[in-house]
Amino acid sequence: MLNKLNSVGAVATWIGKQAMAVVLLCLLILMGASSPLLGQDQGENFDLLGRLIDKESRKPLLGASVGLSGSDWSSITDQNGIFEIPGAFVGWKADRKGGFSVTANHLGYKTLIWEGDISRSDEILVLEISPQVETLRLLSDLKKSFNNRRIGSGTDVVAYDRGDLVTAREATALRFLENHLRIPLRDEPLVFVDEVSVMSGLDYLDGLDPIDLELMEIFQSGRHVRIYTTDFLERAAKSGFQPRPLLF
Repeated sequence: MLNKLNSVGAVATWIGKQAMAVVLLCLLILMGASSPLLGQDQGENFDLLGRLIDKESRKPLLGASVGLSGSDWSSITDQNGIFEIPGAFVGWKADRKGGFSVTANHLGYKTLIWEGDISRSDEILVLEISPQVETLRLLSDLKKSFNNRRIGSGTDVVAYDRGDLVTAREATALRFLENHLRIPLRDEPLVFVDEVSVMSGLDYLDGLDPIDLELMEIFQSGRHVRIYTTDFLERAAKSGFQPRPLLF
C-alpha cells in the first residue's frame, strides 16, 4: 500500500513539474509577442544621426520634421539638413517588419518614408526627399505676395520665416515674439492666425510651438502679429490665395 502511495506521489510531482514548465513556456511566448526587443539583437543604445537633402538639387533642407515611426521620437533638421533622434536602438524594429522606419516631411516636398537597418551608432543616415516642383513654385509666388503686402503696409514690420522660427529654439511662439521685439511688449497685441483674428492673443501664442509655424509677421513693434501654419500656406498656395492689403 505504501509503495502505491509513493508511486502516486511521484506521478503527481512529475505532472506538477510538467504543468509548471508549460506555464513558463506560455509566459515567455507572451512576453516575446508583446516586446519588440525580445529575440532581437538589442545592441547598444545610441542617437540616430542623419541628413536630409533635396533629391534633385542635393542641397540640405532646413526645418523639416523627421520622426521614427512607431514612437514619439522626432527631430527638426538644421541649416545643414542634420537631424538627431535620441535613444534609438540597434536592431529595433518599429513595425517588426524589418529595421527602422523613418518619416520626413517638409513643405513643398513629398512625404518620405525610409525603411532599413542601421548597424552602427556612428553611421549617418542620408535621406533624399523629392520636391513637388509646382507646389514650390506656387509657394514662392505666395511668399512674394506676402512680402509685397508688408512693403505696402506703410508701417514698421519685420518677418521671420520657418528657418528663423526653428533655429531660435524657443519653447513657444510668445517667447519667440518677446525675444525678437525691439521694445518690451506692453499691451495685448492683435493676433491673427492664418488670417483669422484670435481672442486672448498672448495666451494663444503661449500655447503654440514655433516648429508648427512657417511665417511670423510683426507689425507696429508688436501691436499687430500675424502667424501662419504649414497646412495653411500649403492650402493657400495651391488655391491661388492672395493676401488682402492691410490698413493701419
